[in-house]
Amino acid sequence: MPTIYEVGDQPCANLLRGDSDIPALGNGNRRNVHQCPVCEGRRTWCENCCADHHEHGWETCKPGAYAEKEDAHD
Repeated sequence: MPTIYEVGDQPCANLLRGDSDIPALGNGNRRNVHQCPVCEGRRTWCENCCADHHEHGWETCKPGAYAEKEDAHD
C-alpha cells in the first residue's frame, strides 16, 4: 500500500527517504518530514530523485489548503 508521499503527482515513483535533511531539520526528525511553505502541509525528501515528495501529491499543494476553517460567527 503506498504512503501519502507516493500517491498523486510526485517527482518519481520510487520514494527513498534519506537522512540528508537531518542536519537542517534536527536529529529528532528521522522520518525526514518538513512543512511545506506554500500550503503548510508536509513534504519529505527523496534520495532517489533529489527532490521533495508532497503528501497526497503536488496537485494538492495550494495556499491555504491546510488552514483551519474559521467558524462563521456574525
